[in-house]
Amino acid sequence: MLTLALLAAATAARANDIPRLAGPVTDLTAARVLAPAGGRIPTRIDQLLRNDDIQLFVLFVDTTGSYTVTGFADETARLNSLGGNDVLLVVALTDRTDALWRSDYYLDRLTDAELQGVLTQQVEPHLRAGDDIGAVISCADGLAAAGRKPADVTIGPAPTAAPLPAIDGTAAALVLVGVGGSLLWGVIIARRREGDAAVALARKDAQRSQEANALLIRAGSAIHEGATGAPVRCGPAPRGVQLARARTAVL
Repeated sequence: MLTLALLAAATAARANDIPRLAGPVTDLTAARVLAPAGGRIPTRIDQLLRNDDIQLFVLFVDTTGSYTVTGFADETARLNSLGGNDVLLVVALTDRTDALWRSDYYLDRLTDAELQGVLTQQVEPHLRAGDDIGAVISCADGLAAAGRKPADVTIGPAPTAAPLPAIDGTAAALVLVGVGGSLLWGVIIARRREGDAAVALARKDAQRSQEANALLIRAGSAIHEGATGAPVRCGPAPRGVQLARARTAVL
């Protein structure tokens, strides 16, 4: 029975070491180190709650007694029913220790690594410099930065191809005329080439006819001379026949 009584007394004594929070800012240090801040700290805490939905509680003590600073922070949060979006900063000046507590509600938003970063990069440099008020303000700034996660990347609509420039009726007509003119000119050139080829072929035919006629004339002359001894002179084929052949070839 005596042992149980001693354990109960020890538990009660430890419970009495855990303070009740007087509000967002509780300064239980002998020197009241946060008093010179005036309204600066409450104003920054209000901004953090309004802009980032983080309710910061600040507790400064000289020592955490028989508790570790993390155990002291856990017990303070439990005794004061903290939860939801609450975050508790505990600083023990004489012990030179500090801790940040947050509820399970913010496990993903404020990870242990992020809270450790706030302490080591935002809070402790000010504490080492003796700037206790600056440590609290910087803690609020660090929580705000850690709580603002990058926005999800959204995939927008696929880019559409740029429309072709509009062509008015006049421009369209000019294009069509130009295309039609090019086609017509190509036909004319083709026909001219065909005509030139036909004329050349007709000329070759005429030349061959003249040569054949000349051979016939020579042969006839030789025969006639053999029979009578007098040459017979025959001219080329009539010109009208040659022109008729040329026209037939061109058409």
